[in-house]
Amino acid sequence: MALNAKRVIAVLVALAGLVLTGGGLWLATQLGTSGSASFTMTPTRNGAVVVTPDVLNRLDGDFVVRAESAKSDGAVWMGEVAPSDADLIVGETGATRLTGFSVRDGWVLRHKLVGAGENPDFAAADIWRATISGKGSQTIVVDQASAPDAVIIAAEDGRVGPVSITVERKAWFVQAIITAVVGLALVLAGILLWRSRLGSPRPTASKRASAEGPAGGSDSSGDSQDAGAAKTTPDVPTPDDSEAAPPSTGRRLRVGGAVLLTAATLAGCSPTESIAGIHAPPAENMKVAPLSADAAADIAVRVTQEAGMAATMAVDDAGNAARDAVLVGTASELMKARLAVSGATTASAGLTKSDAPKVLAISQGKTFPRALLATTLDTSENRQYLESFLSSEVTTPFRLENRVPMLPGATLPALPSLAAGTQLVGADDGDGLVMSPKAALEAYAGALAYPSPVANDSVETSDSFATLLQSNQTKQAEGLGSLASYAVTQTSVPEAIRAFRLADGSVVVFGRIDRSDMMTAGENTKELTVPEAYQKLVGTATATTSVTINSMQPVVLLVPADGKGKVKLLGVIEQLASGSSS
Repeated sequence: MALNAKRVIAVLVALAGLVLTGGGLWLATQLGTSGSASFTMTPTRNGAVVVTPDVLNRLDGDFVVRAESAKSDGAVWMGEVAPSDADLIVGETGATRLTGFSVRDGWVLRHKLVGAGENPDFAAADIWRATISGKGSQTIVVDQASAPDAVIIAAEDGRVGPVSITVERKAWFVQAIITAVVGLALVLAGILLWRSRLGSPRPTASKRASAEGPAGGSDSSGDSQDAGAAKTTPDVPTPDDSEAAPPSTGRRLRVGGAVLLTAATLAGCSPTESIAGIHAPPAENMKVAPLSADAAADIAVRVTQEAGMAATMAVDDAGNAARDAVLVGTASELMKARLAVSGATTASAGLTKSDAPKVLAISQGKTFPRALLATTLDTSENRQYLESFLSSEVTTPFRLENRVPMLPGATLPALPSLAAGTQLVGADDGDGLVMSPKAALEAYAGALAYPSPVANDSVETSDSFATLLQSNQTKQAEGLGSLASYAVTQTSVPEAIRAFRLADGSVVVFGRIDRSDMMTAGENTKELTVPEAYQKLVGTATATTSVTINSMQPVVLLVPADGKGKVKLLGVIEQLASGSSS
């Protein structure tokens, strides 16, 4: 190795050491002994700020997200949510996405602008793992228990102010000190390499004398004697300091090599991100419950309370708007029928209960619609209710969709765990079942028709409700005799079906059957008298041709897995809806 090349290497090693030493000491002073790093940014336009998993889930530890409104006395709202839900609710609206950290640019959060237009009402949605709001600086702490995570930040005036994210990792301070030590070791190695010099052995004095030969002339006898002596006496080389490199050079080279080896060992062979504990955020599992058990329970309690209050409101624009905000589907239609027949005060009784609902199942997956299955014990009636709650899209909160009292003695088979989620089953999906939910609802409705029920070997009609209904139909027909004919039609409403898969493969089905009781005057009957209980509903006390009474029958059916029994009724409620005469 040439001396100049060796000195170039020494300089390079020393410079690298100086860089590592300076960088390590700078990081140590920035992070402190706690290893705490804070990154900041300030949005440059209106719209939400979305903190992505690339920021929140690349380290094993808590991330403290702080934000405030750009307006000095403005309020700020923050919500922790699954990344897929964050993408859904922000959509194409204007937002600033935080995508990473940058130390080189001054402890800042990397970001990019996306979308355009006003954001939706984030707070109204039922997708959040945690929320916080208020004036001044607000803080939300994201741990890694539910990773991956996203945080959405919004301000009431549209412009979010400064945002900071702080993460603490004690190992960083230690690593910064080690980096400085490695740098010092490299500086020392460079110095040692610079001071060492190459040794080039020089010939000894005896070797030089042999190479040069005898100096000057002599007589032949003297030459012969000297030559003989030379042949019999070997040359003994005399040590010469110039024969090898200085004794300290080898030691310096060994020390330098040891220092370089130590530096390489301390630096390690892993990538920088791995040494710092940084890793890729975990992938989101799309086949689990989208809500935690606690969040689902809070939603069920809130909705039932709001539904109970809305039921007591007058039948006017304000009352109707309040009910529409909390009821949907069969529950909404049932409430309208109750209000039309009985008024607001009586209608509220159907939603009054003493116990909080218990969530039994959460629909699986991150798509919409999403549904909850719950049960409530009404201690005043000593009656169990089954309920379903529905969120039709990401910006729509959950609303009460069904509330049906269970038959005495009816039980619901086990469901999958809340965390795993429960599969929603389509109305026409009969995979693995004795029949599809739609077919089961139609079959049960047909079996209750009169006077020509349609029997089905896969449907059980010996439950207490069917038995009583069939008995009353027979009595009603016998009471009319020849004065009028009596017929009952039962029509299923497939669009009202909501079905949840149970743990054993069976399905619990919420459905609705519309029932019409028609009495038609006989040939010799001049007038039909409307029973007093139905006169207000029909609008008259007598009719000349026919009287029709319409009712709603929200039901809950159990559709078993193929080969595991018959379809049977778990719950039902009847509600008069309307009447007519001719």
